[in-house]
Amino acid sequence: MKNLFNHKSLKVMLWVLGLTVILFGSGLVSRIAFLFHQEDVEAKLKEIHEAKISLADITGENMPSFTGSKSKDTVEGIDENNNGIRDDVELSILNAYPDLVTRAQLMQYAFALQTMANTKYVNEDIATAVIQEKSRAYECLASHLPKDTENILEISDELAQFVEKLQLNTPARIKADDNFYKKIGSFNQTQKEFCDLKI
Repeated sequence: MKNLFNHKSLKVMLWVLGLTVILFGSGLVSRIAFLFHQEDVEAKLKEIHEAKISLADITGENMPSFTGSKSKDTVEGIDENNNGIRDDVELSILNAYPDLVTRAQLMQYAFALQTMANTKYVNEDIATAVIQEKSRAYECLASHLPKDTENILEISDELAQFVEKLQLNTPARIKADDNFYKKIGSFNQTQKEFCDLKI
C-alpha cells in the first residue's frame, strides 16, 4: 500500500512538475514572441514617421510611365516608381499643378493617403501613427499662405478633396479607408514640421 501511495504521489508530482514546465515554457515563448512583435511595431512606427516625399517626385524627375491598365484592380493600385504615391494620382497632380509648392503639398497628402492603403493593420499604435502623418500632411496643404488668410480652411479642404477624389476612386478603396479609421486611437499632432519639403 505504501509503494502504491508513493507511486501515485510520484505520478501526481511529475504531472504537476510537467504542467509547470509547460506553462512556464509557453509563457516564456509568449513573452519572447511579444518582445519580437514589439520590436517589429517600433520599427514600423519609425518607418512611418521617417518616410517622406522627395524633390524628384514633385519636379517630375521620378515620374512613372503609367499606362492606366489594372490601376483599379487592387486597393493599393500601382506604384511603378516606388515613391509611395499611386502612379495615377501622382500623374494627375503633376498635370494639374505646375506650381512646385502646391505640388509638394498635394504629393505629401497623396503619400499619406497611400500609406493608409499600403499599411496592413497591426495594432492601434501603427494605425494612429499613419493618421498622425495624414494630419500633418493636411496641415501642410495651406501652410504657405499667411495665417490671416480669410478662407484658409476652404483652400485646405479644396486641395485635400482634389487628392481624395483621385485616391478613393473605387468602392473597395473607400471601404478600406473607412475601415482604417475604425482602428485608430486618440492622438496628438507630431512635433515635426508640417511639410516634408521646404520650397
